[in-house]
Amino acid sequence: MMLVGWSDGASAHSNEPGERSIVLAPRAEARIGAEEAVIAYVNQKVVVFLQKYFNGLPTSGAEVAVTIDFIEETLEEVAPGIYRSGEWLLATGRNDVDLAYTLGDQTEAFAMALILPSSGDDDLVTGMSLAVPVGSVSGVMLALLVIVIYGCVNWLLARRPSRA
Repeated sequence: MMLVGWSDGASAHSNEPGERSIVLAPRAEARIGAEEAVIAYVNQKVVVFLQKYFNGLPTSGAEVAVTIDFIEETLEEVAPGIYRSGEWLLATGRNDVDLAYTLGDQTEAFAMALILPSSGDDDLVTGMSLAVPVGSVSGVMLALLVIVIYGCVNWLLARRPSRA
């Protein structure tokens, strides 16, 4: 799963439309008991969103710790229900995350997989940006291209010799 956001890459001083960017961040979700946790990896930080599953209210005041690659870190609550680590460089591919939280006298722990895209681009590790050009190929041009390809394939099939 990916966490998705929107940003417009157009310059404030330009009259021409710029590229639109879709910002993606790797994430994983899990439900245990009455709680739901979403783990995201954004700007080299592990962020955990902890909330009640049945009504979506943030779970505040919990002690949250994550363990990735045998390294454990206690997360800091930066907003109600949002817990963040310090800078943490994760490898691309599958990262097994053990999440444990204590809320009052209740302690829960579970494991999940956080999958980071693998590519030569360093932006993919910190949250990637996918550029979508404005005004690319129109739908009419795509339809015409499909009709031409369909016609060429049928013409080639009609010309092939028949077997007796």
